[in-house]
Amino acid sequence: MELGSDGWLLEVRPEGKVLCQYGVSLEEVMALMSDGTPEDLGTDEVAKQAKYFLQPAVSRYRALLLQSGFVEETEMTDEFVAVTFARAADFRDRIKLEDLLRWCRKHIGKIS
Repeated sequence: MELGSDGWLLEVRPEGKVLCQYGVSLEEVMALMSDGTPEDLGTDEVAKQAKYFLQPAVSRYRALLLQSGFVEETEMTDEFVAVTFARAADFRDRIKLEDLLRWCRKHIGKIS
């Protein structure tokens, strides 16, 4: 689920985690870095630039998420790099889960 219009996503994972994440595709980063040239860029270099690219958006919410019990992680695949903030959630307590999801929707992706 999208959180606002600036690219943040909300995800509920079956292992009992709620994630707020912001990411970018490596293909998009390679296009920005190569500026239309057919350079062969290494995956490590592209991933490093992707992390740098993500920092301004992530830094706006980092303190709020960490103070609210989320743990920051970086997730990387061959296709994307994402900064993920994860928090354990008890799926047996539907009210608390819904409150947490409502909090995420209210606070993340809304700061201009």
